[in-house]
Amino acid sequence: MTAPIDPVEDAASRLGVFLANRNHAPFLAASIEGLLNQTVTPAEIQIVDDASTDESRDIISRYAAKHSIIKPVFLPENRGVVANMVRFVADSDAEYVYFAASDDVTMPNLLEESLRLLIHHPEAGLCSSLCRLMDEDGHDLGPYKSFIPPSELGYIPPNRVAQLLMNFDTWMIGNATVYRNKALRSIGNFDTSLHGFTDGFASRAIALGSGAVFVEKELSYWRKMNSGQAAITNTEPALVHHVAAKALQLMSTTQADRFPQAYGKVWKNRWIYGALTSCLRGTPENPWPAIEAILSPAYSMDALAISLCRNLGELGRMAFELYLIFRLRAKDLMMCLSPTKINSLVRRKIIALKNPGNRPHG
Repeated sequence: MTAPIDPVEDAASRLGVFLANRNHAPFLAASIEGLLNQTVTPAEIQIVDDASTDESRDIISRYAAKHSIIKPVFLPENRGVVANMVRFVADSDAEYVYFAASDDVTMPNLLEESLRLLIHHPEAGLCSSLCRLMDEDGHDLGPYKSFIPPSELGYIPPNRVAQLLMNFDTWMIGNATVYRNKALRSIGNFDTSLHGFTDGFASRAIALGSGAVFVEKELSYWRKMNSGQAAITNTEPALVHHVAAKALQLMSTTQADRFPQAYGKVWKNRWIYGALTSCLRGTPENPWPAIEAILSPAYSMDALAISLCRNLGELGRMAFELYLIFRLRAKDLMMCLSPTKINSLVRRKIIALKNPGNRPHG
């Protein structure tokens, strides 16, 4: 008698994994091992090496020789990670897709737990989960303190997604998200002009159109490095302004039927705030030229705040960050006392007690 097919394993056979790599040889093996050690086996793991000049190709070739599930693609010229993601979505016949990064690590249950919820809620366009942070050497840095949405019923419908994004913004993290491929295609695929924000924009648009499901567990590791695409997008003034303008344009044109009309302004304030605080915290020498460029054209109060804080060292940085909270996120500050936010913080504490971390990774 034939054993019944497990629905999650069946779904995994229709899941394609995309792993982007460029010159990340020191981290590549840990990333590949994390994908190979999943509790369910995807249809394929396509590893696209974007014209690396280090030992990446040798590492990929060795793994591909041992594991037929790995499909290597070696590009002769650098095309860019988002362009490669777009090509994968367009060419793949997979029902579900997951986008891994060669400097991050997936925990064993990520695909299984995500697929289980997507099966139970076929209307959902994506499933996301929580992640932890690690440094360049693979040491645990604790949880990435993203907002935890109320999802007691498993599925978060589009109207509730809109409310949560307006009040708290996103909980969806790129390396902790499994998409339905048709949902990605429904928004026109990833947009290369959004650079490191492309997956953040896509996840918002999909969730606003189809709803989302959420796994309240830490299922991936994000290696925080200043050289990462997200960090570069969020700290280079020209890119910060370009991405803001492009995202607002999309929210008001091709994706206007998904995004609440008032969300664009709220999101932009948060985006600029995030860029400014990244400069304050991540530029130990002199963050002020970048801050002036990101705030340009600055209000007179901005210029005054910068002039008062720039020569006060760490105290000045702290004072300026406090100024930014009231300048850009006053409404968000008030939402900190909302029951939904308090519930998120309590659940975060419970998760921390269950998972103290401090586990080394490669």
